[in-house]
Amino acid sequence: MCTDRLRAPGSAHVGRVLAIGAVLAAPVSAQAPLTGINADTEVGAIAFEFVESASFRGGTLRRVIALTDPSSASQVDRILATLRLGRELPPHPFNPVELQRDVVRLRRFYERSGFIGPVVDYRVAFDEPQNLVDVTFVIDEGRPVTVASLRAVWHDGPVPDDLR
Repeated sequence: MCTDRLRAPGSAHVGRVLAIGAVLAAPVSAQAPLTGINADTEVGAIAFEFVESASFRGGTLRRVIALTDPSSASQVDRILATLRLGRELPPHPFNPVELQRDVVRLRRFYERSGFIGPVVDYRVAFDEPQNLVDVTFVIDEGRPVTVASLRAVWHDGPVPDDLR
């Protein structure tokens, strides 16, 4: 083992970069890997489960994530597919890497929305005969930022009464 290389200038930076890369590459969820999932596996349903409170509705959270399910198809597409007028519902492929990215997207969404320490996890249920997965995002929003006081100052002095 060459220890000189580890002590070279800048090696601490390289070590930190490698450590950060290892953390980002690690799976976000502790769920065991699913067997049988392949390139043709599609998303059957997406749901959101909340540990305590739910500040956002599913529709808002669906706009944050990249994975889609049949419920995300437009009403016109669903009607035409039901009537079989030459239109089929668009595919909803399942991508495990995109699922991991969606977890990060949701966590960052909550952080930008003023929540401290949100935790986002997921559960995946695989229906092998149908080749469909149901994804449930489990969200603990964390603590919301509390504003203790707010002071507004008008550029020319006190805030006018009609704006107060």
